[in-house]
Amino acid sequence: MSTTNVLQNPHVDELTWTRAPAPSGHWLQFMLLVTTLLTTTAVGARYMYNFELGNAPLTSFTDLFPFAWIRENPDRIGGGLPFHSTVPRSSSAAIVIWLQILCARGDRA
Repeated sequence: MSTTNVLQNPHVDELTWTRAPAPSGHWLQFMLLVTTLLTTTAVGARYMYNFELGNAPLTSFTDLFPFAWIRENPDRIGGGLPFHSTVPRSSSAAIVIWLQILCARGDRA
């Protein structure tokens, strides 16, 4: 028995490839931006808290995921705003462009 017979698929003519449709709209980009801003602010708040206590920035694994810590006392989120503001300017430009697109769509409706 040759290997070519073993590797050939008798149903090869029945196989078709379809491409999944690309997501429409800008919801994915907006959600990624919001997620970036929220996580940067949350982790920055924990960094600031540890700094004020004189600890290292990361003292435990939960310092990377401080959402339960912030839920206990939401006032802590304010310490992370300086970290949130350091998101690159390209993100700010992306926000402006995204808002311009939304406004242009609103004009047509």
